Amino acid sequence: MTVWRRLRSISTPTLLVCLLMLAYALFFSAYSLQRHEALHSYAADLSFIDQPMWNTLHSRFLERTLDDRQVSRVAEHLEPIIVPIALVYLVWDDVRAILIIQSVALALGALPVYWIARQAFGGGPGCADRAAGASAKPAASPQRGGTSDLPRQLWNPEALALAFAGVYLLFPALEAANLADFHADPFVVAPLLFAFWYANQRRYRAMWIWAAVAMLVKETLPLLTLMLGAYLVLLPGRGPEGAPAGSREAEARRLSRRHGLALMVASLGWFCVATFLIVAPLARQVYGTPGPIYLASRYATPGEDWLGWLGGLLATLVQPERLRYLGGLLAAVGWLPLLAPEYLGLGLPVLTANYLSNFAGQYSGQQHYSAPLAPAFVVAAIFGARRLMGLRAWGRLPRGIRRVVPAGIAAWVLAWSLGSQYRQGWTPLAGDFAWPRTNAHQELLARFARQIPPEAPLSTTPPLHPHLAHRQKIYLFPTVADADYVLLDVAGPTDAHPNDVRAAFDGLVGSGEFGVVDAADGYVLLARGRAGQALLPDAFYDFARAQGARPEYPAAVEFRESAAGPPLLRLVGYDVVDDPSLQQTSLRFYWQVLAPLPADTWVWPFTFADDGAVIEDTSQRPMVAPAWYPPAQWQPGETVVTETLPWPLGPAFNVGVAVLHSRPPEAAAAFADPLCRWEVSSPAPDAAPALRNRWAPLGRFARQGRYLVPAASEPTPAVEPVSFADGIQLTGYRFQVSDGSLSVVLQWQPAQPVGRAYTVFVHLVAADGRRAAQSDAQPSWVVSWPTDRWVPGQPVLDGHRMALPPDLAAGAYQVRVGLYDWQTSQRLPLLDGSGRPGADYLNLGEVRLP
Repeated sequence: MTVWRRLRSISTPTLLVCLLMLAYALFFSAYSLQRHEALHSYAADLSFIDQPMWNTLHSRFLERTLDDRQVSRVAEHLEPIIVPIALVYLVWDDVRAILIIQSVALALGALPVYWIARQAFGGGPGCADRAAGASAKPAASPQRGGTSDLPRQLWNPEALALAFAGVYLLFPALEAANLADFHADPFVVAPLLFAFWYANQRRYRAMWIWAAVAMLVKETLPLLTLMLGAYLVLLPGRGPEGAPAGSREAEARRLSRRHGLALMVASLGWFCVATFLIVAPLARQVYGTPGPIYLASRYATPGEDWLGWLGGLLATLVQPERLRYLGGLLAAVGWLPLLAPEYLGLGLPVLTANYLSNFAGQYSGQQHYSAPLAPAFVVAAIFGARRLMGLRAWGRLPRGIRRVVPAGIAAWVLAWSLGSQYRQGWTPLAGDFAWPRTNAHQELLARFARQIPPEAPLSTTPPLHPHLAHRQKIYLFPTVADADYVLLDVAGPTDAHPNDVRAAFDGLVGSGEFGVVDAADGYVLLARGRAGQALLPDAFYDFARAQGARPEYPAAVEFRESAAGPPLLRLVGYDVVDDPSLQQTSLRFYWQVLAPLPADTWVWPFTFADDGAVIEDTSQRPMVAPAWYPPAQWQPGETVVTETLPWPLGPAFNVGVAVLHSRPPEAAAAFADPLCRWEVSSPAPDAAPALRNRWAPLGRFARQGRYLVPAASEPTPAVEPVSFADGIQLTGYRFQVSDGSLSVVLQWQPAQPVGRAYTVFVHLVAADGRRAAQSDAQPSWVVSWPTDRWVPGQPVLDGHRMALPPDLAAGAYQVRVGLYDWQTSQRLPLLDGSGRPGADYLNLGEVRLP
């Protein structure tokens, strides 16, 4: 009966908090499991932590496979918390179990957030606190200057607390950590919040228990409990400032300081022991670093040049991407922590480490590194709101306005929280939310996994690694070592270069040591001792074939070996696959095979800037499908899909494509040779005529905010033709300064055949005639287009880009252009209306540099 009465006494906001926690745990558990099933979880960092957990249960304490050896996970991080979590494998021996536990652990943090907020806004502990063993009498708030200027009856503290619990669950950095595979860091969030709550309740035994749990999460995170101890030492006042010595409140402050000092000593001591006496020696042994691997590799050290180091530090502090990171954290909680910045000290060590790291993932907000900051930012937002509500200025306002102040503050923080969720979150409220989908290819993994004995050493690729890591040894391909089996999914990402993956595969089967056991749709399973079974079945190439292709951007580009020959290959369209958070883009092309292709055929997509400079041409990051299924093997009538590797292509780019008479590594050079490029027909209608028969421009794309959208091609403004000698006319140009460089696009048109290959010069000239920067090169637009190949009457685009010296003085500069014979250095003169020669350069216009 007592339990029933307690359940009935639970308030509606408290019940809603429990429902929100349940909803979070269910949704992110389902999301995490779906990512895993869709092969979007990886060796780093799911099985790199899962495997040592599983090995621990099999008498190999925190052992994992690194390259070709077995090492301790502790060489990278000391995370005692994962040892008890590993016990779940005794109940369910599946990596998915820890993904669920991670979601539940993060959801649990909403409960202490709710208690802290309700206390801060003047609400009693209530039944939820009694259920947790809290005193029925609320402790005085640790924050001076309370909400007394707004009468208590004007707001419901539980409703305000519910809003902040929702803000916590919508914190984008918390959700990002939840979906960044599996890490120990998220497990510090709830213990730290519980420790803060019990510290404020003066229940130090419970505080110590939760603080101990937080300290055991990871070797670096005791610095957070160190800051909690500092909070107890520096902000112990919970009673009247003038309380007499020996009074109850004075004694409470002394007790707070004693526990705070003890917590600081314990935290700092454990941090030093764990980091420098346990992790560092193992890191030296395993990685050869002078200390913990992440401290050694991600932070600049002063060295002898302290002044240069300090200048670099100051430059780092104001980098736009780092400021955006900090702004994103503050925006997610309505900027309210700025009103109570002392509470941000709870997360200061982690915030500093993330902000100053030279690893972009730490200040991206997209990985697990920012999860430990959620307690500091949410708690600071709570007390910032409390401080805002306690302003005496509210007391001078009419009662009707004062009545809506708390609701206005709640609406403010929720609006910012939802806005941040739309821009950076991972729920259906996010603007680019996409539920991971599985397909037949991913489901096919089960067929291959069943053929691998559970105890056999295995080498595999990163997306398959977490599905097969519950074994003593599992290598990342192309490392094979003593593996008995090798399982590849060539259609998925790898940590190795695509050419290296193919070469390693050929080496294994070519040596006769491994043979093919099974292969289909990009999967291939090799077993040691299956000599002679080296051929891949035709079903293996299904990953590169498209049935009923419907490209996002249709095209009709046909390629032939010569202008008189029949078309052999048709590009029917392409997709643009973009990750707006990372701003990395890949391009997927659909090729319809019309006839058998020559042995040296190679497809060559590329992207180029608005000034014609090539951004990416697959020479360094080749497409995977042609490496396994080269065009010479493509069958007439089928449609083959090739996809470029994801890469940052900048704020705007153009897409082009060619077909070459050459295969890598010579393909990049062949692209610049017009004799090696196939003839093209039906290109984009706005293509320059001189290029239409060599490669096809397909479209232009630009970012609007985070998102990539189709965009119109940059126009080249026409001008009254300016005539140079030898029948060359300049018919248009544009130039601009951006990112420390000057970009100039020229449009030429020959009136007659040009007998020589002239060099174009573009000079940036100061007012005193001094040359500040220059570009001297043959005309080029994606590829070189010498003047002696120009066709009379056809316009030719010519792009030039020159880096501006960093010490270039501010002021006005002239952009000059002209042509000269590189053999004699003789410049072509300008011709006036009567054909008489004049100056040997043209002033295009003025550039002002700030």
